Amino acid sequence: MRWLWLVLLTGCGLPVVDGAVPEGTPSVDDPAPVLPTGPWEAEDNDHPRLANPLGESLEIGAELHDGDVDCFSVTARAGAFLEADVASADGCPAEVMIQLVDPDGDDVATAWPDPGRGCSRLDPEIHEAARTLSATGTWTVCVRGLLGAPVPDYQLWVDIGDPCSDATLAPLAGC
Repeated sequence: MRWLWLVLLTGCGLPVVDGAVPEGTPSVDDPAPVLPTGPWEAEDNDHPRLANPLGESLEIGAELHDGDVDCFSVTARAGAFLEADVASADGCPAEVMIQLVDPDGDDVATAWPDPGRGCSRLDPEIHEAARTLSATGTWTVCVRGLLGAPVPDYQLWVDIGDPCSDATLAPLAGC
């Protein structure tokens, strides 16, 4: 499976008080921050029916506000695998969970933060419903903060493929 990892940095946005620049404020001599690349989410995408379609790159930048949910849709065929991963400027937003919703609108898998890794990852090796999708159609990946926690920015990557062409997934998928 292929993964493209990008580093995201939030903007500076530091306040200036009484004309003084706060300690740690980047100077003009500092390298420019790496900004999110590719598309950015469009609100309101708080429900699978309102999901932002992912483009061909199958990646998108987004942010979660208090109590927010971000949903993104992809088209996939029955029998394919679907993998989803989230990262932020700080590495892994540990307070994020990922849900997979099938074309009928049913939640079929939920990825919680991994205590060993810290990241939430919808992994077809672990989540059977993501290993071999049950139907052809529009599948939705929703990201939410645990207990409604905000996440200033994150990048979502989705990978869709044939489990029989993946050495790890083929035996699990019965290929």
